[in-house]
Amino acid sequence: MIEDPVAGLLSDTKSPQGIFCLCAWPRQAANSGQAAPDEPCLVLENLQDPGNLGTILRTAEALGRFRVFLLGDCCDPLSPKALRASMGAAFRLWPEGAASAEELFWRLKNEGYSIHGAVPAETARPVTGIDFTRGRHTVVIGNEGSGLTGETAGLCHDLITIPMGGRAESLNAAAAATILLWELLRRGESDGTAE
Repeated sequence: MIEDPVAGLLSDTKSPQGIFCLCAWPRQAANSGQAAPDEPCLVLENLQDPGNLGTILRTAEALGRFRVFLLGDCCDPLSPKALRASMGAAFRLWPEGAASAEELFWRLKNEGYSIHGAVPAETARPVTGIDFTRGRHTVVIGNEGSGLTGETAGLCHDLITIPMGGRAESLNAAAAATILLWELLRRGESDGTAE
């Protein structure tokens, strides 16, 4: 047991819960995921907000069966804020790092995945019009402020968007990920192609 002043120094929150531990990150986590090779994929590019990252990982785990890749300069999924937001999902999904979109997408395309880049653009295809009932699919979500890089967007099979009827120009990255992952799984399950 430690005194409150010591807990305050150890914690990065104003009201720590009083539980502290030191854990080693499993070696296999850096190179392997628990999802099967044919499961839907989520690629996060240059995501900077650990709260967004943790929330997305928590959502992906709640919906189930996703391979997750962190592309480029993403924040650390093991940072305290990301871990709190993920509610432990970071330890169970094993997000895999990827430095190059070209290499990652080449790998996924060779595995038979269609790669859909999410953008807030009227010229993109509405996600509600994508047939997710056939084949394997990957959704790519970009940086909170600047979205997908031009290189990454150019490597995608297509660009998709979430139809919005309000005045907002875009959605928060975590909110967008939730909607896109739900659509991906809902449509896949409606045809009986997902279990």
